[in-house]
Amino acid sequence: MSSPCCDGCSRIDKSTISIRFCMDCEESLCHECDTAHKTIKVLTTHQLVNLNALPTGTVKYLAAKPYSDKKICRFSSADKCTGSVDLGEKPWDIAIHSKSGKIVATLRSGSLQILENMEATTKFDILSDKLYGVAWINDDLVVGGKAEIYFLDSNMEHAKTLQIGANVIYYIHAKDRKVYLSDY
Repeated sequence: MSSPCCDGCSRIDKSTISIRFCMDCEESLCHECDTAHKTIKVLTTHQLVNLNALPTGTVKYLAAKPYSDKKICRFSSADKCTGSVDLGEKPWDIAIHSKSGKIVATLRSGSLQILENMEATTKFDILSDKLYGVAWINDDLVVGGKAEIYFLDSNMEHAKTLQIGANVIYYIHAKDRKVYLSDY
């Protein structure tokens, strides 16, 4: 079985082979990202499994690459695309709602695209011309922009904005109603 590309590395246009899957982040990890998961305090409680240990038929990962620059594709444990959506433009990041399976993609144009059952439903423009990292906190969204984090409620209405330094917020993770972020 061929290994998928690391989800984290693909967001920075780096192509690395995955060796593990994080059940909490729902992402494939290369050796370097796997090591980070074992050393960064907020990630040490995440459940990591070898890619070969996932049950047959389990959805392993969603990827915007290498399938297409404008598509999100869901791959099975057999590395077969089991569904894809053409977003019409290149996504920066994606997040999957843990209960509903709803997907949100941040698009390079500064919009959010909501997908349900692997079909594009609603597209939202929010307060920034560039959006990057995205994460669900229960039914709300947290989205990273240039030196700002946007909080959207369950209706995708802007709830608040936090000013964070001067850098772009590329990566956002949420756990237990706490937000963890990384600039570049």
